[in-house]
Amino acid sequence: MEKAEAIYEEYKDGPFTFKHCWKILRDEPKWQVQLEEGAQSNKRNLDIEGSVGELTPSLAQSEDRPIGNKKAKKEAKKEAKKCLSQMDDVLQQLTKLQGTNESREKMLETQKHVSSEKLESARLNHLAAKENAKSAMLETYRALSMKDTSAMADDVRVEHLAFMRCVRESIFGKTELDANGSS
Repeated sequence: MEKAEAIYEEYKDGPFTFKHCWKILRDEPKWQVQLEEGAQSNKRNLDIEGSVGELTPSLAQSEDRPIGNKKAKKEAKKEAKKCLSQMDDVLQQLTKLQGTNESREKMLETQKHVSSEKLESARLNHLAAKENAKSAMLETYRALSMKDTSAMADDVRVEHLAFMRCVRESIFGKTELDANGSS
């Protein structure tokens, strides 16, 4: 901290007011070099005779520092090109593994055939379910028609006949008998 305050007092008048910043930046390589340099600067020095001498070499240039934006972008572009070329190689290998168009077309034909068989199977199952429902309704109609209605109350008998008419229409469709209004 004393070194930092000394360097600050060399350039500015007054106390060092950026201690919080110094605590954050003190371990960064760039500022370590500044601390090591101490009184040396990148400015031209005056010789004893008062003439301007050469620039003092900066330690900051010899230390490892983080790369700049331009260099980082260049390296990123190189890496991206390298990745793209690797992806091209992988795609070519995958294309070879997949085979030719003939094998893909053959696979598509097989898939179409399987799906059409599934569709036909579903259609046949649907027809069988319809037949089962129709036979169950026929059995219900037969049981209703065999029932003795003489002991039934009038309102129950009317309901029974209306229900039989509905079941008959759903099984056989509208018949001439239904069209005439008689049962």
